[in-house]
Amino acid sequence: ASSNNQEKLRRIKERLLLEDSDEDEGDMCRICQMGEDSASNPLIQPCRCTGSLQYVHQDCIKRWLCSKISSATNLEAITTCELCKEKLHLNIDNFDIQELYRTHVQSSQSEYDEFISSGLYLVVLLHFCEQRFSDVLGAVDGAGLFNVLRILHEHMDNLENPLGEDEEVRDNRPSIEFS
Repeated sequence: ASSNNQEKLRRIKERLLLEDSDEDEGDMCRICQMGEDSASNPLIQPCRCTGSLQYVHQDCIKRWLCSKISSATNLEAITTCELCKEKLHLNIDNFDIQELYRTHVQSSQSEYDEFISSGLYLVVLLHFCEQRFSDVLGAVDGAGLFNVLRILHEHMDNLENPLGEDEEVRDNRPSIEFS
């Protein structure tokens, strides 16, 4: 079933590629489907596609290529027509696809490096917090905890029962016996 669908798709693509460009509608951009042609945004033929796929506005192909670059597509795939598999021929003023790709890769690498640095910082910070927490717990483990409680209990006794007062005053607090 999948190969049958692939075959149908291939035939449709072939028909579209072989379609005659002398249709009544005139030349149209295959991206925006508009026919307007202006000096600042002319219809160009970037590859060997024919028929309704033959033309594309300069601005439309620029946006299309920039979106492909942003989606982290490799340069070979970006500069190759997805339909006819021909390398795109772009002679657009102030638009260098190689330079745009290089700039995007460098900025992506920079963002990635910043992300890794931030992540590494957080991991180290977490490690130090964990280490400090372990040190605190280690100081108050087992016998250490009982010693702290005993010292606190004695300190509370001293606060309630200052030196020189009658020792026979009864303490109503619960007591902890340490053996």
